[in-house]
Amino acid sequence: MPAISLFERAPLVTRTSLPTYAVQSRIVPAIPGDLAPETLEAAVLASSMQPKSPEAGRVLDALAGFETVPASPVGSRGALGVARARAAAWRLRNDRADLEAVSRFFVWVAEHYDELLRRSDLRDGAADLIELAVVFYRYTGASGCLKLLERLRRDCTDWSVRLRTFDQTRPTSAEGGYSAVGVADALRGLLFLSEYSGNRTEAETAEMAWPRIKRWHGAVCGGTSGAPGLGGLSPSAPVSAGTVGAWAETMAAFAADGAAWAVDEAERLLLNAVPMALREGTFAVNQPHGKAHPGRDAADDARLLRGLTALLSAAVLRLPDGLRVNYAAPVVCGMAVNGKRVTVQTEAREHGLSVRVEPEAPVSMKAEIRVPRWLEDAVLTVNEEKQPCAAGGIAVMRREWKRGDLITLTGSPGLRVEPAYHQGRCVYSGAVLMAVDTAGGADWAFALEDASRGGSGEVSAVLRPVGGWKVSGDGPRDLPVLPPREGGTVLLPMRPAADAEARMAMLAGCGR
Repeated sequence: MPAISLFERAPLVTRTSLPTYAVQSRIVPAIPGDLAPETLEAAVLASSMQPKSPEAGRVLDALAGFETVPASPVGSRGALGVARARAAAWRLRNDRADLEAVSRFFVWVAEHYDELLRRSDLRDGAADLIELAVVFYRYTGASGCLKLLERLRRDCTDWSVRLRTFDQTRPTSAEGGYSAVGVADALRGLLFLSEYSGNRTEAETAEMAWPRIKRWHGAVCGGTSGAPGLGGLSPSAPVSAGTVGAWAETMAAFAADGAAWAVDEAERLLLNAVPMALREGTFAVNQPHGKAHPGRDAADDARLLRGLTALLSAAVLRLPDGLRVNYAAPVVCGMAVNGKRVTVQTEAREHGLSVRVEPEAPVSMKAEIRVPRWLEDAVLTVNEEKQPCAAGGIAVMRREWKRGDLITLTGSPGLRVEPAYHQGRCVYSGAVLMAVDTAGGADWAFALEDASRGGSGEVSAVLRPVGGWKVSGDGPRDLPVLPPREGGTVLLPMRPAADAEARMAMLAGCGR
């Protein structure tokens, strides 16, 4: 980690928490083999999780061959990707040459700003550019970043107005500026822009808009509905890995900023949509015949990798006087607290998590543990000593920590049925989306009446066959609204949607 503190750098808004960039994880993503400006940042981020591997060395060695100053504004998006990659590499190896490369990029942007503004590239990449400018300013104090942020806020960021006014229940298109990736990037851009402007209304726009976005377009965050164009499309419509990656970055950014609603969604992404996207590239929430949608795209995969590393980095936050664990992720991370190096290892336990704290020497600090809203009968212990905690809150422990101290959080995952698009319903066990597995050609046209948990923890769905569910090819189309019932109830087992290739995770609501 750089020696400079990122919590305060006037005139930006003071940060109270930061993601832990120095993360190693048991989720080891593949480093892109074909290094290009569009995939370079993802390759650097993946290499940061496996810093001693030959592949990681190959990526870092190749960085010098990519220039952050293109010959013309036509190459601005590629140059932005290279600049972000160099900034990520600096966090990894603390090489001044990386910062100098990013500085050259910002000088070039200032010189060509008017021409870039006439092109769509600057507006389309504004969120990535704003984030890079904020991060670079916190590292260096370069005043040119503040001037650039002022111009971008004036010229390229009408996001706040648009997110407060557009009808989020209607289908939209990338051409209209409301693609799923575009909306995710707009929310993330507003967060970083609010650090420059001090206007929390910009960041609060996301919290205001999110319930409606989730209600109609929730596929990216837990697997309920939607498609890359948003607009409440069929849950059988494909969602790309790039879409998932964009939302993962956004939720991780807000989670690192301390937004409780975003922590909930980041956790859902990590457990549901991300595993499906890693395996299938393009997937649907309802895939009753196990037919993955065709094609993987290198740019989409790179965006997914950006999102995954952001989620892993936001699992444990660095606080000015300690740390916070947001959710269970298989990561080992390091940070400096009160002048001492502290290693933190987290992993999921059955219905909970464990956190092992390993300071290089005894250190007095604060440790915060988020207790998920879905965890029932929660019990928090430190070295077998019980600590008070409440579901949906933050448990705070101040003490002198020694090597080997172990925090555990256990409980029971709540089982709930959530409403979704077109009066559909989804079942969640804790943060895990559940699905009826239709492998072998089992029936899929069901309405969900209820869900239950057996004595050994298995989840079952109380279903009723329904009519009126239209078919396209050999798969379901849009959900029927209150369809007619066609028979008595059946009880079928459910399994995590991310583990079921042939799945129906969003079922109709009961009708007549």
